[in-house]
Amino acid sequence: MIKEKDIEDKIIDFCYDIIQNPLIYFSEADLQQLLTEKLRTIPALKDLYNTNIAAGYGADGKRSKKNYLTSAMHREYAGGDNTRIDIVILNRKDISRINRIKSLKINSEYVDIDFGFELGTEKTDINKTIQHLEKDIEKLIQCCREKGYIIHFYRDSAISGKHTKT
Repeated sequence: MIKEKDIEDKIIDFCYDIIQNPLIYFSEADLQQLLTEKLRTIPALKDLYNTNIAAGYGADGKRSKKNYLTSAMHREYAGGDNTRIDIVILNRKDISRINRIKSLKINSEYVDIDFGFELGTEKTDINKTIQHLEKDIEKLIQCCREKGYIIHFYRDSAISGKHTKT
């Protein structure tokens, strides 16, 4: 079982690492990777889970007894209305029902998302930040059964000069 406390402990570790070393990310993609690496240390997120997609068919045309596996965690997963969520943790019970290999869908529906994460950086135009956050909030409210997280980092890129007070 994936516990909310375990997730939030990993988010705290992730944020602490970036606060201590703000140059460890170049872009939002780096943030996604760093958070995914932290979350992957949660035992339930290390495992792979059975889907409902056969891992091939025999010469006799019979379905293999083995099914393909997938992770409960994915990046850039469908958030509905042609949107993507940066990182998701899928509902593990629903994973066993996945029957669409290209889209990780159950028939025509995407697997339910238990937890979703939207990340951002100071590279988002400050004038568009509020709109961006509003869209992220709406996406997470619509898609997450358990909880959604928005994590934005803003590095102070001002450099102190010899004759300035910056």
